[in-house]
Amino acid sequence: MTTPATYEQNVFINCPFDEKYKPLFQAIVFTVQVCRFIPRCALETMDASHIRLEKIMAIIEECKYGIHDISVKAARHNMPLELGIFVGCRQYGKAHHRLKQYMVLEGKKHSSKVYLSDLSGQDYMAYNNKVPEVIGCVRNWLADKVSETVFIPHAPFLCTEYEAFRRDLPGLCAIRKWSAESLSFKELLSLSTPWINARTELSRIDPSQD
Repeated sequence: MTTPATYEQNVFINCPFDEKYKPLFQAIVFTVQVCRFIPRCALETMDASHIRLEKIMAIIEECKYGIHDISVKAARHNMPLELGIFVGCRQYGKAHHRLKQYMVLEGKKHSSKVYLSDLSGQDYMAYNNKVPEVIGCVRNWLADKVSETVFIPHAPFLCTEYEAFRRDLPGLCAIRKWSAESLSFKELLSLSTPWINARTELSRIDPSQD
């Protein structure tokens, strides 16, 4: 069986989807995109005909990479389960699944080890419940997985880009008569993807040619 065309770019995001976590979730999504990957998560489809767990397993199967935030304050019972499915898919899936890679985020250092002792030896990346730090964690992890010809901005510059996107977001929403506070996952991607692509094209312009 051949590997799906987007498998190498797909990143499964396993984290809380509540209002409190939303700023962190949207920052993770943005960072994944800037690093030239495709964010995937359970929110991408609202098809009620599919059992939620089956939907999650199907998405995990299509993703080479996984970002899992299972920190104590943010954790939900399904999040360790989704991490387990991801690890199981790597172990027992098809040939190309053997190369799956994942990172474990936690809001505070060592907070996850309280109830996930089976992951001892796994490197956790703590972000201190701050948007700039979670951007740095995700950026640094993904930057090692792109081609040597692709240059990913360092975290401070990426944070500046994310702040610019957040400033532009209300205007982008107004054009479509959307609310920035009520965006679905797909709607967020429909706004962030062209915005990032446009900024990337601008950054390729050679000032010497002006």
